Amino acid sequence: MLSNWIYAASMLTTTVAGMWAVQKLIGRRLFQMRDGIIITTLLFEIVLFSILGFKVPRWYDDRKIAPYKDHLPDYLRAWTEGVQARKLRAFAEMASSQKQAVTAQPIHGKVLTVAKSESGTLDVDFLFTRLPSDLRPNDPREVRTIAVMDCKWVAVGHYGAGASDLDLAKQHQCVVDLVDMDTRQILGNEMIQGSFPPAVTNGSTGASGSPADDEILKYLTKLPR
Repeated sequence: MLSNWIYAASMLTTTVAGMWAVQKLIGRRLFQMRDGIIITTLLFEIVLFSILGFKVPRWYDDRKIAPYKDHLPDYLRAWTEGVQARKLRAFAEMASSQKQAVTAQPIHGKVLTVAKSESGTLDVDFLFTRLPSDLRPNDPREVRTIAVMDCKWVAVGHYGAGASDLDLAKQHQCVVDLVDMDTRQILGNEMIQGSFPPAVTNGSTGASGSPADDEILKYLTKLPR
């Protein structure tokens, strides 16, 4: 990502400035006033680039997803209508005793990843920026499918002998709904899990496996189109 390059450039600049200042100081035996100016300048640059290294990447990422945030109400409506239609189909299948296997239908256009919060609201997730170019939208108008991700860290065990909340072994689990923005239908539904937490930990605290991000990306890239 460009933000990573910006951060690396800022750190490189700080390092070069530090080396220059040290070289200046080594070449003098006496601590002169201009050496103090060099140190002050160096400290100022370290603080400045540390702030930029944190703020600039975040600003760049926020700017990248800002156009999609304006469409969140429409994404929420499409997902809600799709979920309701899926429930109606399930009820009809139960009534007729003809339950059909659920398989992912072909997706259309570009895919936008959207995260569902515990309160039920949606927000654009940065994961879509890691999709391949043939799936990654460059503009909200290219979004034809949204992947609504309902993710939670779930306790799958304990490391200690007791049942303390401090020694939990947690796994990242996500339910992903694929929603067609044109038909408002659920194209697919999948439970995707991150890696299992480590078998043992150091100390008395718990541990977690890795997030399910990579597995979600694999799932999205292999979908029929």
